[in-house]
Amino acid sequence: MVIDLILCLSFFLRLRYNTTRKNLEIHKIERRKKIQRMDVDMGKIAVIDSGIGGLTVAKEIIKLMPNEEIVYFGDQKNCPYGDKTEHEIKTFVYDMIHFLEQYELKALVIACNTATSFLLEELQQRLPYPVVGVIEPGAAYALDETKNKKIGVIATVKTIESEAYRQTLQKIDAEAVVYSQACSRLASLIESPNVTYEALHLALEEYLFPLKNKGIDTLILGCTHYPLIVDQIKQFVGKDVVLIDPAIRTATELQRILAEHQLFASSVRTENHLFFTSGDAKSFSEKTKRWLGFSIVAQHKKEASNKEGSALS
Repeated sequence: MVIDLILCLSFFLRLRYNTTRKNLEIHKIERRKKIQRMDVDMGKIAVIDSGIGGLTVAKEIIKLMPNEEIVYFGDQKNCPYGDKTEHEIKTFVYDMIHFLEQYELKALVIACNTATSFLLEELQQRLPYPVVGVIEPGAAYALDETKNKKIGVIATVKTIESEAYRQTLQKIDAEAVVYSQACSRLASLIESPNVTYEALHLALEEYLFPLKNKGIDTLILGCTHYPLIVDQIKQFVGKDVVLIDPAIRTATELQRILAEHQLFASSVRTENHLFFTSGDAKSFSEKTKRWLGFSIVAQHKKEASNKEGSALS
């Protein structure tokens, strides 16, 4: 009786597994068909983040692939994501994607480490276009640069708690030694219009001091806001520690994937990048000018609701 029950259960689990695999394969085939039908010259690359930090990624994409058009959404209203629940983060990310799907998208870049740690695999399965995160490119970059395999990671509380960087680094190289430091207030300080040098100095002293005696030779900036203060971080860690900005390798990985799927724009287009924020558009534009040194005209959009025909429906 017990043996029969075990056999029945085993049969049911195998059937369910095979059905799931078959459905995933069908889904992947449908994704490829949609990509093949896409007008690559009209398609835009969506870049999403909790605020202005993801613009460091967008900037690298624009520099590397000047023919491509970017549509960017910075969710300043809910920034930072590092102190939000997983459910809240998923809700915010899906809202941004639903809004951006009014444009024809050919790729999505999750330019937020926290959102990448929770949603990358899920979105790669669900969306009909390629989805790229920032964690794996950043981890691979760090391993290319380190000499002693002692790697530091600074990131939001949620990213550190997810263990995403530690797991990714040690999956690529089991000998990697990872020292992680959560920086609970750093992204908020960078987003603040009234932040002072002294406030940043005190925060960096608090967060970076625990890493100074670990012997790290490489430090991953595990939040896309952190490259905006790279000079201040360098002052604390010293010239012998290589700072890893995942934005550079993320842009390179996106380029590789677009080539693989034959999604490159075939001709030079007049720049028509779009920038949206759930916060104050004027403030968003001013922060971009202050931190990144180039001017944009941001548009304010309220929280996007689910729309008919979404790839996530």
